[in-house]
Amino acid sequence: MLTNLRLPHRTDGAVISLVERQVAVLRQKNNALERKLLDLIEVARSNEQLVAKIHALATQLQATRSREDA
Repeated sequence: MLTNLRLPHRTDGAVISLVERQVAVLRQKNNALERKLLDLIEVARSNEQLVAKIHALATQLQATRSREDA
């Protein structure tokens, strides 16, 4: 019964099957999730660079304090 079910398509009024509609929706969700993942990866890379800079600064500060104490 579901294989014969037809739903109107939003853009041009053509008829598509429920499976085709579900596949289209899943593709849209997949694309959105891929974009979010790429954004998160970019943020993670930026965070890694920031952590490296903070670590270098902390190391320099510690070395400066050690020299002042000596």
